[in-house]
Amino acid sequence: MQVLITRPVDQARSTVASLKDIGYQALVDPLLMIEPVAVDWSGLDPAALIVTSANAVHAIPDKFTSRPVFAVGRATARTLDQHGCEEIIEGPGSAEYLMPIIKEHKDLLTGPVVYLSGDHVKADLDGELREAGYEAHRRVAYRSVASEKLSEETLDAIENETLDAVTFFSPRSGQIFVELIQEEGLEDMFEHVGAVCLSPTIARSVSSLRWRRLLIASGRTQSALLACLERLE
Repeated sequence: MQVLITRPVDQARSTVASLKDIGYQALVDPLLMIEPVAVDWSGLDPAALIVTSANAVHAIPDKFTSRPVFAVGRATARTLDQHGCEEIIEGPGSAEYLMPIIKEHKDLLTGPVVYLSGDHVKADLDGELREAGYEAHRRVAYRSVASEKLSEETLDAIENETLDAVTFFSPRSGQIFVELIQEEGLEDMFEHVGAVCLSPTIARSVSSLRWRRLLIASGRTQSALLACLERLE
């Protein structure tokens, strides 16, 4: 089975390795390029941090690694641990469902809360905190730049009908994929291709294409996504 991975290069490496372990052929075509952004911490002394992507972890300076950090899910929590963060509260894997966990730990919200994010966000976590009476600030720690064209290797696999599945890890990458496919006039080339998505929201972003099967992983983890891929065989 040949599987297209659409996530950024750094994050795709572990997916490629896992696919090879189960005998699948991986084709990597990142739809988003991640560019780190230097965060201005002047005037900020956070009581707690919120991080909704491993791409934002780099922005946490050493002097704040002792502060509690709310991580969106397991992969981000693992990256925070590797960064040296000492107190990590792991979320369910989606920024949309992180707020209840943050509010459960209101004893940690004794001062400013800094939300480190990308330039595109799905959840207004800082806004919700401010509405609840907390001091909260959002800082952009990385930019995600959309690809302007699918690779020749990807186009060849689609046109020659050798592609078996496409994996989607975010709604934005799904939206970009559909737009690029439409630009190439290849909308009708997916009746033999399966799509595997990490969430219903992501699935909706690619639902306009006519897939052989459109599957949603049972959880927002790579292992759940790989298990979902096996259902396409």
